[in-house]
Amino acid sequence: MVACGAYFTTTNVFKLMHGYALFSFQQMKEEEKPEKPPIQTTKKEKTVIDQTFETGEKIGDLVIPKINARLPIYHGTDEDELQKGVGHYAGSVLPGEDDNSVLSGHRDTVFRKLGRVGKGDQLIVEASYGTFTYKVKKVRIVGA
Repeated sequence: MVACGAYFTTTNVFKLMHGYALFSFQQMKEEEKPEKPPIQTTKKEKTVIDQTFETGEKIGDLVIPKINARLPIYHGTDEDELQKGVGHYAGSVLPGEDDNSVLSGHRDTVFRKLGRVGKGDQLIVEASYGTFTYKVKKVRIVGA
């Protein structure tokens, strides 16, 4: 029983510390970069990104100014991608395209400060193919 308790405690502590280190490291990298204004996009025609990504490949960064975070976005939502940063659900469109792009992450690692983000705040996706600014319209917590 003690061995089981020790196992679960160490794995949870590792997950928490890994997420904290990832978040802190991204904040330090952000402070080193000179600030540049995001590119504003206007949508008149249907936007289609002519680029594909392999599972595990980095798409870009999710910048959340409200919590001073820069989080890497990886294509795919398996545990391997979610341990490295934010996962892009492969069944959804890429950020910047028309329709819903789904980005996911663990609430106890990369998204642990996301509760501070609310309606009206900005989310910026800096992808290898462009920069896209979004405004939060609604906040809700969903299941896995």
